[in-house]
Amino acid sequence: DKDGVDYNGRWEPLGTVNGFSYYGKQGVSSVSRDRFLCYESGRGRWIITAALCDYSYWERWAYCRITTDDISECDDNWVVYTKRNWVTMYWTDNDMSVSTCAEQAAFTIEDCLANTGLDANVCVHSNRSDVLWNGIKTFVNYDKYPCKNERPVYEHTVYNESIDDEDDIGYILDKYYLHYHEFDTGAKWILSDESYTSVNGLAECEETSLTECNNGGWKVLHSTYDSKQMRSDPHMTVNNYECGYTAYVQSDKSTKNMVGYISAACALLFLVLVVIV
Repeated sequence: DKDGVDYNGRWEPLGTVNGFSYYGKQGVSSVSRDRFLCYESGRGRWIITAALCDYSYWERWAYCRITTDDISECDDNWVVYTKRNWVTMYWTDNDMSVSTCAEQAAFTIEDCLANTGLDANVCVHSNRSDVLWNGIKTFVNYDKYPCKNERPVYEHTVYNESIDDEDDIGYILDKYYLHYHEFDTGAKWILSDESYTSVNGLAECEETSLTECNNGGWKVLHSTYDSKQMRSDPHMTVNNYECGYTAYVQSDKSTKNMVGYISAACALLFLVLVVIV
């Protein structure tokens, strides 16, 4: 940018602001200050500033041209405050993108699944329709950022079945994300309807292993007119398979059992006939 700060490289997570993680990068000269990458909720943009999430003209050094809380959508859509021909101006950078360092290190989703023992699809059960839903929903591995903190990121999309056009603004009704977030004081699984980086969860579990959350580990958001808090929910579960898989297995077992019963009955009938003769 204008002060000579190189944006290439690793940006370290420093905490949360406006409900999202924010990141920092140190300046490279005595005249430049550190830079912060954060989500500015007032304008709905990801920005890079010298003062934490300050969108003012003197503190803003770069911003995403589109309004979104999903930073992956900002790829090639950044505007950077720079100097060209000794004229200070905002310059559109069509080659600037943001990605997880895990991806840069070639930590693949196959590694992520193998190391955790998790499947690419999981089945989430809830009976809290006021916050989540009643019943089961399949969450699939998130294709944009499949792995975070060495654990899979999952996504579930709710579509408007009355609309066939995928480009229609009302085609997608809602999205949910299930991801593992690390804090300075610990880590937890978070189910959110904001983004795969959001720490504002509708449900959360502090277990390291996702499957261990089924032992009463889930807490679901409980809201009243003047407060919000997480309360234990023994009914919420996340199973390590696609929804409907158990029904198939049970059906397969039932079929095998029925075949076994028929075979046993035939053998008994044959034995009776032999004795009578």
